[in-house]
Amino acid sequence: MYGRALLMFLVLGLGVFSCPSRAWTDQAPVAADQVLESFLQVKNLELDRLAREVDVAQSAVSDAEATHAQVLGRMADRLQALEVVARLMLSNPYDMRAALAEAQFVARNLEKERAPLESLARDLNLKNSAAAALAEELERKWAAALDKDVRTGLTSIRARGSKLVQSLRGLSERTEKLLTQYTAAQQRAAALVAQFQEKLPQIWESEFLDPKPFRLWPLGWAAAAQDLAEWGVNMRLLFGSQWASIAREDQGILGVLVLFWLPFSALGLMVYRRLAPLFPPRSSGRHVATATAILSLSLGVSLLAAFFSGRVSQTSVLLVATHGLIVGGAQALGWRLRLLARPNALAWQPLLPLVALFGCSIVLELLRLPLWLFHGVWLALLVCTSLAIGMVRPVFPYETWIRRLNPWVMFFLVLVAFSGRARLALLGGELWCVGAVAGQLALGVVALAHSSAAMNKREGWRALAAELVASLTSLVVWTGAIFSVLGWLAVQLGSNMVFERLSTLQFNWGEFSFNFLRVVMVFLLFQVVRSLAAAWRSMLENETVVAGLDRGGKASLARVGIYCLWLCFGLVAMHLLGVSLTNLAVIAGGLSVGIGFGLQTLINNFVSGMILLFDRSLRPGDIIELDGLWAVVRNVNIRNTEVQTFDNATILIPNSELISGRLTNWTHKNDPRIRRDIAVGVAYGSDIARVKALLLEAAVEHPAVLSAPAPQVIFANFGASSLDFILRVWLRHVDFS
Repeated sequence: MYGRALLMFLVLGLGVFSCPSRAWTDQAPVAADQVLESFLQVKNLELDRLAREVDVAQSAVSDAEATHAQVLGRMADRLQALEVVARLMLSNPYDMRAALAEAQFVARNLEKERAPLESLARDLNLKNSAAAALAEELERKWAAALDKDVRTGLTSIRARGSKLVQSLRGLSERTEKLLTQYTAAQQRAAALVAQFQEKLPQIWESEFLDPKPFRLWPLGWAAAAQDLAEWGVNMRLLFGSQWASIAREDQGILGVLVLFWLPFSALGLMVYRRLAPLFPPRSSGRHVATATAILSLSLGVSLLAAFFSGRVSQTSVLLVATHGLIVGGAQALGWRLRLLARPNALAWQPLLPLVALFGCSIVLELLRLPLWLFHGVWLALLVCTSLAIGMVRPVFPYETWIRRLNPWVMFFLVLVAFSGRARLALLGGELWCVGAVAGQLALGVVALAHSSAAMNKREGWRALAAELVASLTSLVVWTGAIFSVLGWLAVQLGSNMVFERLSTLQFNWGEFSFNFLRVVMVFLLFQVVRSLAAAWRSMLENETVVAGLDRGGKASLARVGIYCLWLCFGLVAMHLLGVSLTNLAVIAGGLSVGIGFGLQTLINNFVSGMILLFDRSLRPGDIIELDGLWAVVRNVNIRNTEVQTFDNATILIPNSELISGRLTNWTHKNDPRIRRDIAVGVAYGSDIARVKALLLEAAVEHPAVLSAPAPQVIFANFGASSLDFILRVWLRHVDFS
């Protein structure tokens, strides 16, 4: 019975599983159709989006072709003109400098215009990759589909995808064609720049060093008329081309005003307003002059930045204006900063004649007068500048030094001009003016830094940090001043030949050799050590930082620390200059005997000074007695000690005498107390108790007498006509004795 029931259960189970239900058989085709329909919808949406992007790219490429065709056309015209100039083999360095600046301007603009085209090409490549991936996916789907209806639905999508891929490839080819044209133009521009850079130093060398006849008058009236007529024609051509170039760059100049001048001017005026408390207001005219100087300097720097960024073409007229604005603004601003030290000084600017000489010199370069007329005008400018500077009486040491040195510089420039190298003399005069103005501005900025540090009253380590920052600012400012002069020279010559020559300049003397860069490093190291020495001295003068140190200890630490700094500087400087310390030790050993005998006294004083500094037996402010001479120690130097007597006489005592001789220091270890015995005589028969009481009362009432140890009255002797007493007191300070 159980077997028959089991058999019936198995038969029924097999029937159920062998005949699938109608719901299952109907659900599978419906799910497949939905997946296919969803796939086709997604791909259609992707193709629609890609088609819109292709339309946008089509418009962008068409606009780029129109825009870049004009740009390439303009640049091709400029390159063609520059190639003509290159074939002419120009001998005028100013024309060659202008041609080099034009070639560099074309190269920068080509690079700038190429950048958005490269971005468009990269975008097209990404879209092309996306379209190719979509087409490949559709191809795989079409190949895997067995149903005819599925293949039909995929065919139209495949056709759209293939069409978009072809469109993107066409756009990429058009973009690559433009990039190829840019590459060819950039190669032409780079070749011209390299050619001009190679020729320009040679032309400058010929212009400066090849002697030419020095004449102050023409060969005749007819020759003078012909020279002036040719000069007039050349000036019309020059200024016509310059004006056309400036008019062509009107948008670039407007961009300079917006992008460079306004931010620079705003920043300068904000800094000036922030530091206004440092400038004592004497008259409103000085504030106007300072604002004008900031605006002038910022405009010149803006034009210079526009030249290097490729926004404006560097023409001779714009370059002259740039130099004039920078030098004039720097001189006015530097003089305003110099007045921080003496706000009541005269407003007349001592270096103004040099600025006028510089302005006339750069205009003289631009005018390109006939040689005989150029010589006469140049000599007249030198004479007028010397007379103008001689009439000024500067109140600052730097300007006084410039005034004294200027006649010798002018005389040297005249000698150079008489030797037939007037152009070199002209450049030397300009360099002298630029260097003087840069030095004045550097001194003004350093004074501003120290005044700012002094205005913000700080204590402790913050005061030390402020002083150190001010000292390092001095280093940075002077380094910047030196490189700004060299940078001006590079811009003026249109070449880096100065930096290249200086970097390779080397001096050899036996095994001793150094180059210009090492000299610059030694100078910078000198300024660093100088700043550290000033900071060290300032730290020791700060009562908060070294509160527990007496004045003598501060002086000793200051001198020892400064000597150690300069000793380290000397060792490092000799190493940088190529001096072998081993050879120096051998030489020093050989000369030690002779030096020991010849400089025995000097070395003795030197060693004695070091002993005094470290031993601190003498410190500034001590009151000493030497061979009956009373004096106050003012300074302990490395060779001698400076003391001042109570008669206000300054005496320099060799340190060896202080070490080897007997010396009385009345204030050693900050103990200024001194005992004094005062002899008093009274008549015979006087009340001795009354005498002692009066003497003690007088001693106690005196403010200089100490209460401990207490005053004493001692009977000393029976005198010839009096009873002799001694009043023994301790005084607070030796000055009361």
